[in-house]
Amino acid sequence: TCVSHNISDPVYQNYEDVQKETAKWLAFYSLAELIPVILAQLYLPSFTDYSGRKFLLILTITGLSIKAAGVTIAVAMDAHFWLLVIFLSISGGTGTFCGLLAVSFSFLADLTLSQRYRTTAIVVVEALLLVAVVISSYLSGFFIETINLGFFYTSLIGTIISIGALLLLFLTPESLPKNRRSPRRSFLKTVQRMTDFYVSSDFKGHRKAYILLLLSFAMAVLANMNRSSMETLYFLGQPFCWGPSKIGIFATVKNATLALTAFTVPILQYLMSDTTIAILSTVSNAGSFVIEAFATTTLLIYMVPLSGMFGFLVIPMIRGLMSSMTSTDKQGAMFAGIATIEVTGSLI
Repeated sequence: TCVSHNISDPVYQNYEDVQKETAKWLAFYSLAELIPVILAQLYLPSFTDYSGRKFLLILTITGLSIKAAGVTIAVAMDAHFWLLVIFLSISGGTGTFCGLLAVSFSFLADLTLSQRYRTTAIVVVEALLLVAVVISSYLSGFFIETINLGFFYTSLIGTIISIGALLLLFLTPESLPKNRRSPRRSFLKTVQRMTDFYVSSDFKGHRKAYILLLLSFAMAVLANMNRSSMETLYFLGQPFCWGPSKIGIFATVKNATLALTAFTVPILQYLMSDTTIAILSTVSNAGSFVIEAFATTTLLIYMVPLSGMFGFLVIPMIRGLMSSMTSTDKQGAMFAGIATIEVTGSLI
């Protein structure tokens, strides 16, 4: 349907209408999920500093399971898109994926004392997430289109996996013992702890570093957070006209390249500082954006993963740098601020 180059062709006009409608609903979905997520991030990660981390791990996976189940129900019932908005709003209120990342990195900070090992652990976790994205990107296109399993059964598989993860979390031990927890505070004080790193006199020696790192993080998130959604819309139309299988293969190659690069971090840390690695990552990312902007052939578009192979490292490196400056009883509050910036950047 998108092979026509004549902009006055009714087929081309229909394609543009479909693309606009798809973009509109993607915006609705982002608003429905991310506005509740922002509200959740203001409190929940900070709350784990005196309640323990495990409860938020369970809560966020519960929300993700609800979201997966909602997609499955909507597909099974051939329901209106507004039904998905409801499920996404419920999921967003639990913190969803951003809350899961915040509490997971706080969990890691509890278990690692050395800055180098902590940064490496954060990078490895994000690399494993990329591996999961690689597998899911390939399998979604393979299930839906290649073996014609369809959207319902593919969504059902995702729901079952989410519920399985939730059951495993009940067996996970708590990482923050009671003797290392922060004293309990009121709701407003808990929310305020998230901003103390940037305004409080208690952090006077590190305040400038916190502010500069947070600004760098915000820019990195703003540039990259919803890149895959934009790429999907781009690949569906001219000049590529790809279906789910080809889009899945590209996502697989791109994320696999990033994941493999992530495992070179110990070598990179031996050769340069964490800050230099983050700068290298930013330059790599910028190069990949330039190539993607002008790519019109399959060969050139596959140069995007190659040029951006270090691009993903900037975000985990900043997480590691900020975490290394923060005491154990404030990790949740620090990652709450990062998660709020992450969600806000994605929303924008």
